[in-house]
Amino acid sequence: MTAKFSPWVTIGILSIFILGTGLRLIDLTDPPLDYFPQRQLRAAIIARGIYYQLLPSADPALRAQATYLANTMDPREPSVFEGLVALTYLASGGEHLWVARVYAILFWLLGGVALFLLTRRITSSLAAIASLIFYFFLPWSVIFSRIFQPDLIMVTLTLWTAYTLYRWSETPTWKWTILTGILAGLATYIKLPAIFPIGLMFIGIILGSMGFKQAITSLKVWGMLLLCLLPPAIYYLLIIPGSSQEWLSFTLSLVNKWVQPSFYIQWIIFAGGLVDLGIAFVSFVGVWLLPKKPRLIALSLWLGYILYGLAFPYHITTHEYYSIPLIPAIAFSLAPLAQAIFNQLKNQDLLAKWVVAAVLVFALVYSGWISRSILLGKNYRLEAVSWQRMGQALPKEGDLMGITHEDGYRIAYYGWRHVTPWPYSAEDEQELGSIDPLDQFTTLFKIATGGQDYFIVTMFSQFDSRSLLKTYLYDNYPIYAEGDGYLIFNLDQPKASVP
Repeated sequence: MTAKFSPWVTIGILSIFILGTGLRLIDLTDPPLDYFPQRQLRAAIIARGIYYQLLPSADPALRAQATYLANTMDPREPSVFEGLVALTYLASGGEHLWVARVYAILFWLLGGVALFLLTRRITSSLAAIASLIFYFFLPWSVIFSRIFQPDLIMVTLTLWTAYTLYRWSETPTWKWTILTGILAGLATYIKLPAIFPIGLMFIGIILGSMGFKQAITSLKVWGMLLLCLLPPAIYYLLIIPGSSQEWLSFTLSLVNKWVQPSFYIQWIIFAGGLVDLGIAFVSFVGVWLLPKKPRLIALSLWLGYILYGLAFPYHITTHEYYSIPLIPAIAFSLAPLAQAIFNQLKNQDLLAKWVVAAVLVFALVYSGWISRSILLGKNYRLEAVSWQRMGQALPKEGDLMGITHEDGYRIAYYGWRHVTPWPYSAEDEQELGSIDPLDQFTTLFKIATGGQDYFIVTMFSQFDSRSLLKTYLYDNYPIYAEGDGYLIFNLDQPKASVP
């Protein structure tokens, strides 16, 4: 069947890549306020800071402010994606934020190429179609693959590492050794959690190919491991040790979730809202239809995602993009199931073959249409303009504190001003003692706002939930300005009644 329909298979695969790209280009220039705006705006602020530092003709005041805002972002992953976008700004002659979306789409396409090469080598080009349909047309895949975040590069490099490592297991030459080590090192450097699936793949494939005794004496193995581990070790242990230690401490504080059944139920439900649980469970069956070495790669992708979730138990049930690695795990695992079906179709009549082809086309079209509807469902261009106008209404001098969207990131990007987040929640207010809570709150307020000149509010629901804060501000400080979606109190000119 594969040989007979080879031209159609080729057309089908090319169509998937072309349609998958076109689908992601819909509403390309819409501002990144649709999904995960805090993380996307963080990246945009850093990219702009790099751009203004590189731009020779930049206004010194703008350069200083852009650099300052970029430096307020806490250090996490290396700013590779942001630097690439900044260089493109420089080459194109301006700050065009949609450039980041183009790169995100490109990264996902490159991951699709690696997925195709791997599945074709293990099964067939025809079976790879099922994997590619899921990888490109799952609605959340379309959404994920447009975001300005390093997770996309991590997934792409992980897939390429899986491909080159499998090629190394077939022919363990220095070519595949060095290429695999470099790709694995880049993946773990870009985002450290890539170490989970890649580490498992290394262990499984290396031991499965040459055994323990031969592995520990192999220069190729040690070279591959060195290339993989050295870049992330330098960055995460030597360049940002404080941030790495903070993340580790936060994770260790949540290990009690590992023994809570409710955590796993919540995780499954949350992930099920992103990928169809039925397809996920069925695809896991496909893992066991693979030969030994490919099965080790598939299991590494699955178990790597599980270890990722255990390492970040809070984020895996609250942040959708932490489940991005689940998409290639499912997609790769679908290939052996598709191959088994196509093998059975060889002995069937033409009608059966066309019905299966029609089902695959329908799955592509239906998922693509849902994705298109989601992308066109909202337009954030006017909202971005509103934030720019708000930025113009802010006081030109003085420090800002407040309760704002994405901890002030929208104001930082569109208004060019840093906002220190108000540090106390509504629950913190409720925990104040019953004896004169206002007096205790006054002390907290003065400590928190020391050195601040203005208090800005854009998230009014959260402001309303903090009754002590709201009452204290209205009673003791005049309103500097208010408009559509914002309210600013002047902390420098308290009313006479302030104690």
